[in-house]
Amino acid sequence: MPRPKPHPPLSGTAAEPPKYADRRLDEIAVLPALSFIDVANVLGLPLSTLQKLHREGRGPKFFKLGRRLYVRQKDLHAWFDSKAKEEAA
Repeated sequence: MPRPKPHPPLSGTAAEPPKYADRRLDEIAVLPALSFIDVANVLGLPLSTLQKLHREGRGPKFFKLGRRLYVRQKDLHAWFDSKAKEEAA
């Protein structure tokens, strides 16, 4: 299995929206854990929104590896399912 490409540095200005990652969703789907940036990409959320959810303890369950935050695919799915159930109630 080929190694994933390293993430490009965050970019963006007020006139140009940030480019978080250049990975395709089919490449992300096979990974056991996603980086913070990949999670934002998959959910279609701005990175700042995901960071806010994490700070408030309302985001998916993350773990830290070095200085980076990751979330396991199954934890992301569980969090997403719980949000759908909350909305349905």
